Amino acid sequence: MSEDFWFFSYLPVSDELIHRGFYITSVGRQHTRPGERFPPKEHPPVYHFRWQEGRTLPEFAIVLFTEGRGEYESKDAGKQTIGSNSVVLITPGQWHRYRPDPKTGYTEHWICFNGEVPHDLLDHGLLDPVNTVMRVQQPATLTAQFDSLLDYVHDRPGTNSIVLIHYAMVLLGMVLVMTHRNQQSIQAITAPHKQSTSDSLLYDALELIWTYSHSPLKVAEVVAQLPTTRRTLERHFRSTLGRSILDEINVCRLSRAKRLLSETNLILKRVAYLSGFSSPDRMRLAFLRYLNLSPTQYRRKKR
Repeated sequence: MSEDFWFFSYLPVSDELIHRGFYITSVGRQHTRPGERFPPKEHPPVYHFRWQEGRTLPEFAIVLFTEGRGEYESKDAGKQTIGSNSVVLITPGQWHRYRPDPKTGYTEHWICFNGEVPHDLLDHGLLDPVNTVMRVQQPATLTAQFDSLLDYVHDRPGTNSIVLIHYAMVLLGMVLVMTHRNQQSIQAITAPHKQSTSDSLLYDALELIWTYSHSPLKVAEVVAQLPTTRRTLERHFRSTLGRSILDEINVCRLSRAKRLLSETNLILKRVAYLSGFSSPDRMRLAFLRYLNLSPTQYRRKKR
């Protein structure tokens, strides 16, 4: 991908991935030119923010800023300047916001992730909500690793594989080393096997679902963007994943809702909206159908 290529992807997250201890939820890169509007509107609500309100993520994020400068602010770290060698480590539940200087713009690379492993690093002080903005001595090396990760996702849309998790773990390790964090032993991750299918139609459909199902996405809208028929695509989903296209949309929304219910104190109406459900009642019906639990019961079980 070229340096001007704007790319982001929100990845499928299964229960199996969550149980592995480290999983990736989104990756991306964006180049904001001088004077260009920031932030854009295209991201799901849980990730999108306006400068006036900022945002609070239910997961970890690494954001690398290059080719410009800007400002970053969080509840714990306060206001700080970010530049072409700045990397920010964002922890779950930490209110924050950032934006480019309109005179210079900047390029940002990011990855969002979660699991027991990063929470252990947080508990041991390797990931610190106070010392959030750091300077890296070799930003080009870190940028190259980010670009390799993004190229991998771009070429294999809709899949979370062992190779991708390896890229992410290497990236996290590089950040810890380059920012002179107190080095501890970071345990290797055993990741799930890559899906056996090489079906590009399925990958493309998964990419659409997991990136855009925060909006009122319908099965017909997924099919309309692919060179296939609904019957053919349904057959691919059932033979490979064992579920329908609509089931996959609901699984995606349930995955987001489960993370928000277990990791935040957001009210059910807000959780439903951020997860892509049209109403709390729709979310409740999905929980009862797929999990045999109400959202409230699920939250209590996970607390």
